Amino acid sequence: MIKIYRYFPAILATACVLLVACSSDKKETTLPSKPINIIVILDVSDRLFKKKLPGQEKQAEKDIKIAKGIIEIFEKFARRHYFVGSRHRLAFVVPKQPGVILPIPQETLESLKIWPTPEDRLKGAKRFKKMKDELTKAIEGLYRFVDERQEFTGSDIWSWFKVSAEEYLLADARNYIICISDGYLYLNTAFVSLLPTRGNKTSVIRHSLVERWSDDPNWEKEFDTGGYGLLATEKDFRDYQAKFLMVEMGLPELRLKDLPILEKYWGTWLQEMGIPNPKFSHTQDDPGVVVEKIKDFFK
Repeated sequence: MIKIYRYFPAILATACVLLVACSSDKKETTLPSKPINIIVILDVSDRLFKKKLPGQEKQAEKDIKIAKGIIEIFEKFARRHYFVGSRHRLAFVVPKQPGVILPIPQETLESLKIWPTPEDRLKGAKRFKKMKDELTKAIEGLYRFVDERQEFTGSDIWSWFKVSAEEYLLADARNYIICISDGYLYLNTAFVSLLPTRGNKTSVIRHSLVERWSDDPNWEKEFDTGGYGLLATEKDFRDYQAKFLMVEMGLPELRLKDLPILEKYWGTWLQEMGIPNPKFSHTQDDPGVVVEKIKDFFK
């Protein structure tokens, strides 16, 4: 008994360390009350045109780096909860460009997500790594295809919100929508007439108006009194409590005067759909800066 007493303090200390470690591990792996659901809208329109405008050099490469940064952010959420545990999801979506001769292969579009099944979750980290690698290759393949095709009619983000957004939002989850776009929402004039309009409410942002208003200090008064803006989609996403961030918006130095106008269009429209307090970040030369802004968005 004397020998046991002699080592009792050391035994007690070891037990305490193990208890704390177990408690810490349990806290780290406790599933959140709501899963993370990230939707990334990729605007693969003429902002990726090879004949670049000032400020758009290597935009495809920037997009890829930003997309990979988002995948890494998602991985940290997933790793914290047994990789593909719970219902954490990530999807990259590509709104259609009307009338293109060479559409993006459906196989590529279907590979742009990590939506783990119960079977995937049981396979843990090994399965997650495979899904992550497949998604990364799909992103690279998408931008390679678009870069080689060089056919652009405009990204119809308006129709995506009206027709497809609800398919990607997840009930009882923390929904985050990140849009990688210059924000201009133009379509080729041949297709604008195919979209609905109502008075000064349109499904696109008219280039002529943005240009005129960018030189008019009183543009916002005309915007409000004239009932300008993006046409309502008649969708209500309030129950999803979605948060929205647009990055790579506008062009540095060239059209900075446009940014308040674009934010007015987008902000009013998103809030009408029940997506409050949308955030906007203009184009950055360094994709790493953009990824840091996205990290702040999740905080």
